[in-house]
Amino acid sequence: MNEIDHIILNLLNGETNQAELSRLEEWVNQSPENDQVLQKIIDYYKDHSGGEISDRVWNRVLEKEEARPELISSDHSGEPRSFFRQFRFQLVAVFVLLFSAISFWGFSYLFPSKIIEKTAFGEKKEILLPDQTRIILNANSRISYSKDFSREVWLEGEAFFSVAPRYETQERFWVHTKDLSIKVLGTSFNVHHFNEKTEVYLEEGKIELNLQGKSERDTMGNLVMNPGELLVYAKDGSVFDKKSALSQAHTSWKDGAAIMINTPLREILIKMEEIYGVKINIKDQEILNHEYTIAVPIENLEIAIEALENILNIKVDIKKDNEFFVE
Repeated sequence: MNEIDHIILNLLNGETNQAELSRLEEWVNQSPENDQVLQKIIDYYKDHSGGEISDRVWNRVLEKEEARPELISSDHSGEPRSFFRQFRFQLVAVFVLLFSAISFWGFSYLFPSKIIEKTAFGEKKEILLPDQTRIILNANSRISYSKDFSREVWLEGEAFFSVAPRYETQERFWVHTKDLSIKVLGTSFNVHHFNEKTEVYLEEGKIELNLQGKSERDTMGNLVMNPGELLVYAKDGSVFDKKSALSQAHTSWKDGAAIMINTPLREILIKMEEIYGVKINIKDQEILNHEYTIAVPIENLEIAIEALENILNIKVDIKKDNEFFVE
């Protein structure tokens, strides 16, 4: 068991100290999913043990059991013993094993209530969540969320979010990537997560980002973004940049075409490979750093290759399936 497992064990036994509670609170605050996992275990534990998480409450449970003969058994000496007193520590062990399994396999594996939406190469999809939040999912991307709670989604790839506000309850909407978590009330923003880094562009409103560090315990703190700002971040520390940026360059794809303005050819090719699932090889490596402006339709590779030929004034050849060569 790891450190958190031991703290959970002590918590269920009512034996946590202040340092352990502080560590557990720190872990819970790292992500809403951690909070959800812990609450699920505590709720399940209460349902199956009949008590709360402390000796004081366990004692109240044991007192109540005296009026329920079906919950009383006898030990070898003939003395009556409470069912919960007999099996309390076995129950604790079971729930800690459950927590360890969640840590290893993932919450969604053991509690399968996730809805998954994904796109193929060269495909774009619009999704309307139950709370009326609108998501446009770019090519080669995937989101998942709970069927019971759609205001928290996990993203791999790229998506544009128009979040429906909940002014009455002030309920936040969460978007997670491997690098960071985004907390928002109601706004429009784009998230792009490929190649072990995440880009977030805020179109309108305000969002708060929780930046993840190299390890589960390592967080880089919170960062607030304002409209028109772009953040590029990788949790390994290799990339961190926050600056003003043009909306068109980061959100145009949702309208059908990815527009790249004064962009190095190297980045243009990476973007095309993400969208279409192809490999484009350039013989002249020197031009990879040259900047170009290009628009490519998300759902039409043939026109995209023609656009690439036009800006480079070079013929692009197909040598084999999904691999192109620029001589």
